[in-house]
Amino acid sequence: MRVLDGGTSAWKDGGYTLEDGDGGMQFEPRDVVPKPYHQGEWAKRTYLEWEEELGQLYVSR
Repeated sequence: MRVLDGGTSAWKDGGYTLEDGDGGMQFEPRDVVPKPYHQGEWAKRTYLEWEEELGQLYVSR
């Protein structure tokens, strides 16, 4: 592992560019799960219902 002394600031000060987002990735990531509230109304509602049911499990104990 290598570390750049000065971090990101030193990189930018050296005149190098930074990537923004995932456009420069060589392969499509397989371990990224989109957030339910970014997948539409149905997914958001389903997730919130699941969260509320999960909370009720702890209230009833």
